[in-house]
Amino acid sequence: MRIDTERSLFFTDKNEIKNNTSKFEKASFYFAYIFIAVAVVLWILYLNNKSFSGWYGSIAFLLAIVFAVISALPDSRVKDKNVEAILASIPNFNCSEKLSYKKLDRIMAIDKEARILCLLDRENRFFTYPDVLGFLIVEDGIITRKKFRVGNKGRALIDNVPLSKKDEFLDGLSEQTSETSSFVKCAYLKLLVNDPENPFFEFHVIQDEYYGGRRTSEPAMGNLKLLYTWAKYIDDFIDHADKEEEELRPFLL
Repeated sequence: MRIDTERSLFFTDKNEIKNNTSKFEKASFYFAYIFIAVAVVLWILYLNNKSFSGWYGSIAFLLAIVFAVISALPDSRVKDKNVEAILASIPNFNCSEKLSYKKLDRIMAIDKEARILCLLDRENRFFTYPDVLGFLIVEDGIITRKKFRVGNKGRALIDNVPLSKKDEFLDGLSEQTSETSSFVKCAYLKLLVNDPENPFFEFHVIQDEYYGGRRTSEPAMGNLKLLYTWAKYIDDFIDHADKEEEELRPFLL
């Protein structure tokens, strides 16, 4: 279901940012540009063999970065509040876990107790466990794990997905036939949900330059662990829906 709210991950109210910005944070924006200019001047003097150390320019540049980070804090705070407001608008939803991109432009949130999954990107959607139909874990184009609803109701919902969409869901992917590579450049969770307009959702934990590399490196291991942890949450949704359907079957005959 789509969440009926005017808020979106891609819309931030400028007035809200302004109201959440302190005087120091406002000044930091200008200080950042001033110290960049100072750094450039000091480096030019240094390159012209004046009696200046190159370190002065480097220090000025580092100060510019610090002030730039400080000036960006209000925008980050407002984005966080925006996400919380969207999640708060979901009926009977209490967020247990949340996974988001750094830019907060794609988010998965879950209520483990009520078994509700919230997917935020260009639109805000939430699904109760019977409407979560399946998932794939994909590493460098190879499906390393998958699961789909197997009950009659679940299979019927999957059958309702247009054939072209099903082909798109598996487009360019292949089943794992050998041991995984020692390197990983791309890893993501791909969900199939009961939404005829948009039945897919992808969440990348490793994407090219972001945390890719040796599988045994700390960033890659941490993100792969996160990926499989979220797959377990979705696995639980699917199992619960199929088990519930199986338990109700005698009463429906």
